[in-house]
Amino acid sequence: MHLYPTNRLFHQFWETPYPALTGLTAHQAANTGLTCHMSQGPLRWIGASVYPPGGMYNLWPAEWWGLYASMVGPDTVLSSNTVANGYAVPAGVAAGDFLQNLAISELYFTAIPHSATVRAGASITLSAAAATTGSPLGYQWQVNGGSLDGVTEASLLLSNVQPADAGSYTVVVTNTASSITSAVAVLTVLVPPVIIVSPQIRTNLAGTAATFSAAASGVGPLSYQWLLNGISLRDNGHVLGAIAGTLNIANVQPADAGNLALAVSSPGGVAVASVATLVVEVPPPCQPAPPDLVGWWRGEGNADDLAGTNNDAWQGSATTSTLGMVGQAFSFDGTNDFVQIPDAPELNPTNLTIEAWVLFSSLDSDGSGTSPPGQQYIVFKQNSGGNTSGGYQLGKARTADGDVFSFVVSSAPDQPCSLQSTTLVATSVWYHVAGVRDSNFTQLYVNGQLESETNVDFPQDYGANALFFGSSGDPFWDSKFAGLLDEVSLYSRAQSADEINAIYNAGAAGKCLEAAFTTQPESQTVLVGSNVTFTATARGPALSYQWVFNGTNIVAGATDRTLSLASLTLFQSGQYSLIASNLAGAVFSQPATLTVAPIRGIVMPITLSGDIGSSWRIDYVNDLGSTNNWVTLAMVTLTNTSQIYSDTTALGQAHRFYRVVQLP
Repeated sequence: MHLYPTNRLFHQFWETPYPALTGLTAHQAANTGLTCHMSQGPLRWIGASVYPPGGMYNLWPAEWWGLYASMVGPDTVLSSNTVANGYAVPAGVAAGDFLQNLAISELYFTAIPHSATVRAGASITLSAAAATTGSPLGYQWQVNGGSLDGVTEASLLLSNVQPADAGSYTVVVTNTASSITSAVAVLTVLVPPVIIVSPQIRTNLAGTAATFSAAASGVGPLSYQWLLNGISLRDNGHVLGAIAGTLNIANVQPADAGNLALAVSSPGGVAVASVATLVVEVPPPCQPAPPDLVGWWRGEGNADDLAGTNNDAWQGSATTSTLGMVGQAFSFDGTNDFVQIPDAPELNPTNLTIEAWVLFSSLDSDGSGTSPPGQQYIVFKQNSGGNTSGGYQLGKARTADGDVFSFVVSSAPDQPCSLQSTTLVATSVWYHVAGVRDSNFTQLYVNGQLESETNVDFPQDYGANALFFGSSGDPFWDSKFAGLLDEVSLYSRAQSADEINAIYNAGAAGKCLEAAFTTQPESQTVLVGSNVTFTATARGPALSYQWVFNGTNIVAGATDRTLSLASLTLFQSGQYSLIASNLAGAVFSQPATLTVAPIRGIVMPITLSGDIGSSWRIDYVNDLGSTNNWVTLAMVTLTNTSQIYSDTTALGQAHRFYRVVQLP
């Protein structure tokens, strides 16, 4: 076995199995031959014959790592030193040309194709090389055992590789006598992931949470990255899941609106798809509560009346823990649930508006007595006739065309006036319903629009029974309400169409809980001793008032919208504000500045002493010579047992004389 450097075949590919060596590598054959080759001696080579694979064999003389020279036939021992192909060969060893004794049929691979992994769309070249002692070589490439037509070169170029190109590649090399087939080279094609998701559009009110989900297929591991308007998102207190399949955005704001794209990467590449659009709507501002709101039952986890003190009494399993149109809502099962509010004068107004948000879970519910199918009581207040005679009632009725809203008022002789909506009622839909009773007409509104009205010529009539939600309260004739009831409100006047429409358009924002000032107190400048009045106007349910001086000092007894100050002193100059408050909180008016200016000149202070409420007349003359020409200067009613009146009109007079007369 010749491993001499001139034998490039075995010198460079000594770890390659060869058919002619019965499947042994050149290295293995050399080691075997070393143990018995007489020309090498018994000790010199055996220990040094195993050369480390992959080592730099080209830096070492061949005699150090294998048989120095050999040939297939009998050895020819050199009798003197010689030079073979540029290498010095010493005397006393076997020498010869390995290739000269090979048969023409011998065929060997000097390079074989290797397995590879590439991304789809890339290019790759599979190469092979063979050596033979005889005829020209021929190549034929195969994939999965089948020949590739026309692919007969030593190299196979695959451009724009696709998944269909993946497989097991071999090359068959032939000469005139035989053929050899390379080991299998497996080509693996990595494809980019595919995003599997339907286009999503989310419309969220500002302050709510938005969730988007997407899925992808492909050879893993898969990595995710969400982008908003082309900018990569990062997890923080606002965003969760920026690098996951599900993205959560809490408390969405207008800045979060836009196009969401998902990038999914894998060893096969990256796929990017626009999978979602987030629309953020700023909710309309809450609608200031209209004046004359006498009852407001919001259903926010309790049965309290925010506008008054008429709190509810629960019956059955009615709850306020269900999501409503505005916050939470009353929930009724249509069988046993209702709310009962004890009778009170403010629940029996002469003119009225009753309005609420309503959602039906079923158009049929349990009834008692001879109540007709499809009837449901939403709000009911009995009149003096008793039984099911409603002073006012808001409910649902069934007609030949379908279910409709109804609003009924009735007189003391039980003369009813009934209205029905043109809107047909469906389940699982929120409706805003308002019934209006004025002195001579009644109206029914649905979703902010007037749908029915008629004249009435009788006054409102009420009994002493309770106000009911979801029931008539009378087992003789009752039809329970099945669904959700929210923001029930009672007013002691007829609301206008614009007011009702504004409440409907406010939607989920509802009526404002907090007070809001509609007019502000105005700054004033007056002279010492003068009187002044400040006035402000606020909207809101169940308001209380308190005036403050310079932001923190409570003005004693000033608990009305109007503040009156008499006989002002210089020390009362400053800022005056009105606080309007209710259960929802407190709000300050804008401060009004009071400037109390000193009087320039000599002014006569007149001290009046007497009982509070006593009346006095102050007269004057400028010349005592005309004492019959007294002029009335002022009429004063004492608000204190002693108070000072200053005559500022005397400035510029040389003298003036006064008299004070107590009036009967």
